Amino acid sequence: TRVVFVPSDPVHSGNFCAVQRSFIRIHLSSSELFCSRLRSLLLSCSCPPSFFLLQLHLFPSRLLVVTMGINLGDVFPDFKAETTSGPLSFHEFLGDSWGILFSHPADYTPVCTTELGMVNKLSPEFAKRNVKLIALSCDPVESHKGWISDIQDYSKQSGEWAYPIIADENRELAVKFGMLDPAEKDKAGMPLTARCVFIIGPDKKLKLSLLYPASTGRNFDEIIRVVDSLQLTAYKKSRHARQLAGGR
Repeated sequence: TRVVFVPSDPVHSGNFCAVQRSFIRIHLSSSELFCSRLRSLLLSCSCPPSFFLLQLHLFPSRLLVVTMGINLGDVFPDFKAETTSGPLSFHEFLGDSWGILFSHPADYTPVCTTELGMVNKLSPEFAKRNVKLIALSCDPVESHKGWISDIQDYSKQSGEWAYPIIADENRELAVKFGMLDPAEKDKAGMPLTARCVFIIGPDKKLKLSLLYPASTGRNFDEIIRVVDSLQLTAYKKSRHARQLAGGR
């Protein structure tokens, strides 16, 4: 088994080099033993706490990918991606807005079609809250574009599509951000993306993360309620801080 580490925080990539050199050859008798040994090594390398949220992905090629979770309050890593709106840089796309990055297992599937149609329908509500939306799956851009037309036909919508869809064909982002559902696989035996939701604030920090299995759809009315709660808390704290400093 070949072991590859995917850091969520590029600032600490040096720690991962040290860790990876120590795990060039390893006998994986159990994932529990592996995690125990890995955590010990991470601790010895003075890695930050977010490194200890381990996810193991054993692919058919005997490639074990170890991804590190992102804690609430961490800066969500920037990335570049091809989308239905063209290439983009995630942080540049967000600007000063709140953002919701959400993944789905595959194009042209019933639950995904319903979900993305509902998100497009609700996009004016997200826009009122200064929230930018962006979706992701492992299908190519051309598949996404064709599927958008299918979604609009099914949900009886028309006009310009409200948000881009990322084409993560090589699963780079899905692996990096722990989006894979090991229980659901495509025809090639590769894990599908689960139904993740990441809510990112204007400061680019992760405010909330949700992970649903590929088989379970999400309630985006509830996501709007969550956004309202997060924004109320953030703005109330901001006003309180100004009042303490003598502002209004």
